[in-house]
Amino acid sequence: MRRVRGIEWYLNTHRSLSLLAPWFEGQPNDPFASGKKPEETARELLVALGLRPAIGNVSGSSYFTHYSDVPATLSLAKGGTVLGPVVFEGGPVPVAIPAQTVSVEGLGTVKIELSDKLLTVSLDNGVKFDVADAMGEVYRRGWPKVDHRPLELKGTPNGLDGTAVIDNINGTYKEPDFDISLLRFWLVLSESG
Repeated sequence: MRRVRGIEWYLNTHRSLSLLAPWFEGQPNDPFASGKKPEETARELLVALGLRPAIGNVSGSSYFTHYSDVPATLSLAKGGTVLGPVVFEGGPVPVAIPAQTVSVEGLGTVKIELSDKLLTVSLDNGVKFDVADAMGEVYRRGWPKVDHRPLELKGTPNGLDGTAVIDNINGTYKEPDFDISLLRFWLVLSESG
């Protein structure tokens, strides 16, 4: 069952659940029937596959997903850099996600780390983004109601100024906490003046 849940999670986080739709056509409880929200389809698919709709079978936990399919417009400061997409992917069960580094012309080596819901982007000094603020915005917009605008986080500068534009975030939510299984975002960075 864990493998089936992992396959569903992978297809869901990559917005590809529809690949399974032909297997359910004409069935009385078709998870892909028209008019269903993506969250309803995901829950009903888990049930159709013989799994509990709560990720990890943890009582009171619910799976959430937010993705953007509309453009965002951001202004770049003089000497600003756009970096992305950056993807942190941990899997259907929360695990530590390793840090990433990338060489950026004009800035040097940039380290990007997600730890305890805090996204840190650093050179010698860094800019921090509280991912809990993004989750607050998802729920402020009325999740699970679909709102496909990207989530913008302004960073707390420390040597770098930055904005993180999140176009996909998935995980589990059990009030008041959440775990991230996938975070995909773009960074707009400039050195603090």
